Amino acid sequence: MGSYAIVRRAHNLCAKANGYPDEVAIKTIDVAKVTMHAQLPTVEAEVALLRSLHHPYIAKLYETISDPISGTISLVLEYAAGGELYSLIERGGAIAEDEAALILAELLDVVGYLHARSIVHNDIKPENVCFVNEAGSIRLIDFGYAAIVRPNVLRGSSWCGTPKYVSPEQLSGRGFESTTPDMWALGVTLFTMLCAFPPWGADDEAVLHRHILGGEYSFPSPWWDDISAEAKSMVRGLMTVDYERRLTAEDAARHEWLSTSWESC
Repeated sequence: MGSYAIVRRAHNLCAKANGYPDEVAIKTIDVAKVTMHAQLPTVEAEVALLRSLHHPYIAKLYETISDPISGTISLVLEYAAGGELYSLIERGGAIAEDEAALILAELLDVVGYLHARSIVHNDIKPENVCFVNEAGSIRLIDFGYAAIVRPNVLRGSSWCGTPKYVSPEQLSGRGFESTTPDMWALGVTLFTMLCAFPPWGADDEAVLHRHILGGEYSFPSPWWDDISAEAKSMVRGLMTVDYERRLTAEDAARHEWLSTSWESC
């Protein structure tokens, strides 16, 4: 959220009174900066959305605190002590297939929950996937770009999220609003888990957009030599340029890679 929000870990001194855990995360949002970005949901919309969500893999919202003097609203959230998926990859490199399959299965569960409610997260990436503890389940965080999909409404020309995870249909503006960008982002996230780097290394925006629009990625040697054909099939199914043919959360949850990964555990 860098430009308009800061997230800090905090010790809850009033745990006995408020009933929240001893450690919480506090996301402090600069309301004026959010208002300046027309493509961002309002802070009120983010709060209302979080309050409506009840899923074990979504970080809980405990309360909000408004500060009219600083012009900020702080969200008191569940703290995920296990850290980010991004940090796990940065420290340890590529994630083993069975572990990556477990993480993806949990992501598909929570994304399926959102999509069944016509909610698109719009910023799925390793930085927004945390773990409740070192050996625990995931928590999907940061709903600052999340939105309710409006049926039969054409996509606009603008998009929000993180450049290397944005989908082809978001870049092109073609088609109707949908939840399909989340599935593309899950594919990029899975790719990154399995080899420890994203599908595209280009920092130049025009080059990056060309690669994404054309679905120009590969499974380079030696990093992908020992990755199973089933895992590559899952990546391809998620990173299909034609969003109408892309795997849905329900489709991906039935993919053979997940079942074969469980058998190998």
